[in-house]
Amino acid sequence: MDYTIKIGGEAGQGIQTIGYTLGLVFSRTGYHVFTHQDYESRVRGGHNFFQIRFADHTVMASKDNVDIVVALDREALSIMKKSFQWLVR
Repeated sequence: MDYTIKIGGEAGQGIQTIGYTLGLVFSRTGYHVFTHQDYESRVRGGHNFFQIRFADHTVMASKDNVDIVVALDREALSIMKKSFQWLVR
């Protein structure tokens, strides 16, 4: 098992808190975890992303393939659609 979740939204919406919390939950339940943050802007209104990879084996890097996308606003979804061709329009 090896999954990646990508969370995107405006700065200030709690993306970092959600990402750290999910990473901690997966780690405490016995999974190996790797997190990756993308800082577009630290000013409220800019868009940021937090990526969490968790697996039942050792992981030492993020992966390009994203299994679950969580968009906290329409613009984040629009940005992620450009990167992931498989997203439903």
